[in-house]
Amino acid sequence: MIMLNSLRLGLLALGTLLGTMLAVECQPVTGRSCEDIYSRKTRNCPSNCTCLLSNQSGLHIDCDGKPSAGFESQLRDLWETFPAPVSLVTELTISHSPLVNLQDAGTCSLASLRKLNLTVNHNLATLGRLGCFSRLETLWAETNYRLTAIDNDTFDGLTELKIIHLRDNWITSIHPEAFLRVPATYINLGANAFYSLDIWPLFLLTEKKNYVSFRNNLISQFTNIQNLSTSGLKASGILDLTYNQIRHMSDLARGWGFDQEQDILQLFIEGTFYLDLDQNPLTCDCVDYEIITKLKWFPRVPMISVLQCYDPQELRGEHIVNLSDSSVVCHQRCCGGCMCTEQPSTGSYLVDCKDRNLCQVPVSVPAGTARLGNINYRYNLSFRNSTLHALEARDYFRSASVADFRNNHIHSLNYSTLASLEATSVVLLDDNDLGYLDPNITDLDLTNMTLSLENNPWHCSCEDLWFKHWLLSNNAPKGISSQKIKCAKPPALFNREIIHVSDEEFCPSSVDISIVVSIAVCIPITTVLLVTLGIFANFRFRVWLYAKTKWHPFDLDECIGEKKEYDAFVSYAEEDSEWVTDLIERLEAEGYKILCHVRDFPPGMPTTESVGNAVNTSKRTICVLTPDFVNSAMCNWEFVSVLNNDLLDNKRRLVLLVKELVPEEDRGLSLRGYMRNYTYIEAWADYFWDRLRYSLPLNKEGRLSPQSNHSADSTQDNAPLLA
Repeated sequence: MIMLNSLRLGLLALGTLLGTMLAVECQPVTGRSCEDIYSRKTRNCPSNCTCLLSNQSGLHIDCDGKPSAGFESQLRDLWETFPAPVSLVTELTISHSPLVNLQDAGTCSLASLRKLNLTVNHNLATLGRLGCFSRLETLWAETNYRLTAIDNDTFDGLTELKIIHLRDNWITSIHPEAFLRVPATYINLGANAFYSLDIWPLFLLTEKKNYVSFRNNLISQFTNIQNLSTSGLKASGILDLTYNQIRHMSDLARGWGFDQEQDILQLFIEGTFYLDLDQNPLTCDCVDYEIITKLKWFPRVPMISVLQCYDPQELRGEHIVNLSDSSVVCHQRCCGGCMCTEQPSTGSYLVDCKDRNLCQVPVSVPAGTARLGNINYRYNLSFRNSTLHALEARDYFRSASVADFRNNHIHSLNYSTLASLEATSVVLLDDNDLGYLDPNITDLDLTNMTLSLENNPWHCSCEDLWFKHWLLSNNAPKGISSQKIKCAKPPALFNREIIHVSDEEFCPSSVDISIVVSIAVCIPITTVLLVTLGIFANFRFRVWLYAKTKWHPFDLDECIGEKKEYDAFVSYAEEDSEWVTDLIERLEAEGYKILCHVRDFPPGMPTTESVGNAVNTSKRTICVLTPDFVNSAMCNWEFVSVLNNDLLDNKRRLVLLVKELVPEEDRGLSLRGYMRNYTYIEAWADYFWDRLRYSLPLNKEGRLSPQSNHSADSTQDNAPLLA
């Protein structure tokens, strides 16, 4: 650190020494004082200014910030009345003046000028072309707040210019070739207003040892406007980028067009070149992982040893050379509130969705963000302690090393899902509602997997016997805890370890004689009861009975005490709006209070919140199934939300109205399972309206009854909605 600071101070002192004007006592030329020679009255010194001559070759004009009308014109008069030949003037200082344009002031007549100082001239917006000062060696142009750009031809013809001080202006842009044609060895552009930096300083530093400073700017971006090749680039000297806004070192590599991280690393470790990035708000995360891990190999290189992290907070103040590889990570919010953590050192990407109350796993997860290198990430997935009921296959499962689904409500695990997890090292499914697995999983190679299935309500019936044999086979996952997988059904085998239940107990072949006698006695009575109950349990019979008598004793659910404002909320795809509008109009004509999102959702509220309120304030939710419904993400979300509520509350408030059949392979897992296990209403079927009314809550007193305008036996009332 001491050596580095000494190096910086030495270079700054050198530039200051080389660029300082001669500061000697005024030596009168004619025996009179300088004030006598250049008083405003006698020698045309610009009004409100002081003109001092030193050694006949150095002229200092200071206006002390006062106005001076026609300042450039007054300077031209000054050269004409100069007491010595202007060709002898080698140093010129114009400060605190109203100077606007140097060329308009006739200064090109000072052909021998070697040092030019234009400091604190707040009207100076351009340096113009300085080529007329062909012998100029040192230029100072500082603290000119209207000076915002350096043009391509500003320094053309200045073949002897070595020192350039342009700090503390308001420069935001420099032409990429502005400095390439001058032999300057010291260029100070500190304390300006640069937000981006082109690659040209590196090419300026290739010819000889130089110092180029952009210290105390706002640089955070890097460009290569001319697409210059960086192949074989060898720089020398110092590029000072301290006290800027650089966050990632890889931004230099990408912006300047370096092909790989090794090329940009050469800028740090090349023996004759120093890239100084000290005092920048560097973010030490996975974006710069490749560069950081390589820089740690060179802890004694001065420009590397001083680098410290600013972000993330937990690494603030840490020297980069002292970082552990495992601490260089990236955190970001993802997948609807989950936390994703990228850790290049282990090649892992943690997707932490535990305790997020998810009803389904995300369709996709982010890819890695490392900008350099080629890291193939393995996902570590955590969906623990959520509300998953079904587990559908996802493409990113195939890149997972760990998948944690513990403590959910998963009740089935099909072949395609487990196939997508086939290459996963660890799959945890403890504490779910699994009762059985797909027998086809025996075709998968899961021998290298750790599969945990504890605390699930496993079925131990004859059709599940294969599961026991699989657990005991060589094809079972080697990491499975078979002893902890226990039966929940039938009651006789409750809490028994599956692998210790005999085949005979799975499939009993003999029955006790007393049971046979009891069954023989009970068969006639049971048959009568079952026939009677079957008639009443038949959905068509219940609908017919309700249509005829308005008697609804079986599965009536009026949501008593739940403060439901609407009888039904209708969920449908926008493409089906015309058909649904007819449906809603007829239901409302019969006295039902219907909630429709187009008409009834309050403006300005998030859609998901409005849908949640609609479901919670309606006694039923009617989902109008069509291919467009299946293709709508919002419709699918509404369907799954209502279905989850029904499953959690053990209710039947979802009414599936099928307007158009959807092929089974196009249905999602939840929809496919529902249509296999629950009744639904087909819009083209006979007695459509009676079925729909039966599924809705009863009309309240004062409303029209279903038969007030339509007879239950009438052709019009019982006709299907779709002709």
